[in-house]
Amino acid sequence: MVGQVSAGEAIHYSEVEGLDLVDAGPAPPNPAVLLRHARMTDFLDSQKQYYDHIIVDGPPSLVVTDA
Repeated sequence: MVGQVSAGEAIHYSEVEGLDLVDAGPAPPNPAVLLRHARMTDFLDSQKQYYDHIIVDGPPSLVVTDA
């Protein structure tokens, strides 16, 4: 989301058929801002053509403020 790599470089193919992953990478100074940034929306929109379902995982919402 910070523009260091392309979507193709960020997506990792797993050993599970049909399951690809994008890991979080290094922790940014303010992750909540990145999640609501236009780049996140653009990334998810661009991946809809390749995936039937996109799951965004995160920390428990009551444990940390960034959730």
